[in-house]
Amino acid sequence: MLLLFTILELFVYSKAFLIDGASSVMQLTCCLRVLCNINLSVDGSWSEWSAWAACDVTCGTGTSSRLRQCNNPAPVHGGHDCVGQTSEIKLCIDQKCPETCLPGWTQHGQICYHLSTEKENWPGAELSAENILIVKGKFWIGLNDLSLENEWRWVGSGQQATVTFWDPGQPDNDDGNENCVHTDGTSQGKWNDEECSDKFNYYICEKRY
Repeated sequence: MLLLFTILELFVYSKAFLIDGASSVMQLTCCLRVLCNINLSVDGSWSEWSAWAACDVTCGTGTSSRLRQCNNPAPVHGGHDCVGQTSEIKLCIDQKCPETCLPGWTQHGQICYHLSTEKENWPGAELSAENILIVKGKFWIGLNDLSLENEWRWVGSGQQATVTFWDPGQPDNDDGNENCVHTDGTSQGKWNDEECSDKFNYYICEKRY
């Protein structure tokens, strides 16, 4: 409406210029400035937050999320985007999980953990666990290249490791027979390859029920 009105004004002023001559130049100039300075941009504004999604676990501690969109209104004609996050996440606690872990195992959510009290070689640790995990100290983890040299796979899933934490210079396959992985005993828990038959490491196991 404003744009149409301004165009009509421009038409009127242009006719006045033809009638009054130079006396209407300033009026016509002002009209053109108004027309050129019209700002049609609209800044974006957030919608209301959605309801919190259901907890992502059926028992124990999980997470829930909610979303919002920059569409109330959406930015147009060079307007600014909304400032802030499109999502929020919070912890949610569902009902307590039933106790299903074996004696000597500790339950957390739907997973059972076992921390060994005796040292074992890698095959012995594998027999006791579905997955072998990292903790501080020298512990076997469920990673080896027994099937194919330098192709490190997890014992539980058979998946190839995509993220690694090797010590500098490792793995080195010293003596050509280091096919199993343990943590280096530091707080950083970096990895070293070792002979699977060596019996000097503890281990921690994970089992899902």
